[in-house]
Amino acid sequence: LEKIANAGNAGAQVELALVKYLTAQPKQAFELFERSAEQGNPGGLLWQANCFERGWGVERDCRKAEEAFDKAAEKGNPEAQFRVGVESQKQARHLEEWHGRTSKSAVEQSKLLHQAGYTWLIKAAVQGHTGAMKYIYGHKKAAKPFALAWLKTAAVAGDPGAQLQLGLKHLDGDGVKQDDKEAAKWFEL
Repeated sequence: LEKIANAGNAGAQVELALVKYLTAQPKQAFELFERSAEQGNPGGLLWQANCFERGWGVERDCRKAEEAFDKAAEKGNPEAQFRVGVESQKQARHLEEWHGRTSKSAVEQSKLLHQAGYTWLIKAAVQGHTGAMKYIYGHKKAAKPFALAWLKTAAVAGDPGAQLQLGLKHLDGDGVKQDDKEAAKWFEL
């Protein structure tokens, strides 16, 4: 693995970096994540972002973390897409709290952030990210049938929280036909 990573294979660099990280060699891990990220590897970019965000093997730098998360999301990494989507939603809510409905530009910016965040969450969900599926389900602006479909997809994928939520929906008849047997099925998984 080390030979392949040293030859420049971005995927091997991420794998070796994870080994280094798990064996308490954070600086060496970060260097490998960074080499992989420089080649545009989505996994390397995600881990580079995590390192910057938490100060693992490198000085903590939130701006660089955000840039790396954005690049990883653009490259199609579902975890990065989820993180960027959630962060966009948080920023939109923060704008709304600080400026309320008094500033037209803040309202417009908030709408754009919500829309961008929701788009990233959908991209992550389409790739099977169950966290994104559950987030969409809980999104107040999501259409109920659309949100429920994502909840069921996450439940079918084996997410215990989604299975519990879907069981409760069937137990209460909330958005679905009330069905004790169907509820029990989801509770037993």
